Amino acid sequence: TGAGSSTLTSPAFDIDEGGKKLSWKGFEGAFSYGRNMSSLECDLSAPGMDLTQPDGVTLQMGEISFDCDLERAFDDLYLGSAALKLASLHHSTPKGEKPTKVEQMSYAVDLRKNGDYVDMTAKVGIGNMELEDMTMSDLRYDIAINHVHGPTYAAIQRKLQDVTATGTPGDATASTMVMSAFGEFLPQLLEHSP
Repeated sequence: TGAGSSTLTSPAFDIDEGGKKLSWKGFEGAFSYGRNMSSLECDLSAPGMDLTQPDGVTLQMGEISFDCDLERAFDDLYLGSAALKLASLHHSTPKGEKPTKVEQMSYAVDLRKNGDYVDMTAKVGIGNMELEDMTMSDLRYDIAINHVHGPTYAAIQRKLQDVTATGTPGDATASTMVMSAFGEFLPQLLEHSP
């Protein structure tokens, strides 16, 4: 019930088994939380990893990081900011196919309380992507939804957490429960003119 902090680390290591090679470059994560989990701050980073298969397939992942600064609102809904960043992801095969490359990928969300309502934004970005014969740069997708009724949104989240805790991914019953949750609460959200 008190405030606290935790640190999680992993050393770098290399594995070579039957021609399968994995080079893991380590991990560091720091978490701090308020009394009764009223807030959460996190800062995690991993320099990346390299994976090579005996058939020549390679996967290289650059630095990945995640940070958050959240406070609980409407009983158990966490609001604030969170961001996931991946420096690079490269995949290649020895069959002459063009390698796949993704660089500077990011996903960030920001949820703010405004009285009984929540204003939220989500931003997805990719600095550069090479896929087969296609090269793209500076890809962005931003979306904002404002004036979402906080207590109703929190009720939806609780319902979805219950489904996740009791259902199996892909299970028809779980899918029905998710649709039921939206069917129950979506009209209430729309009544508040988001």
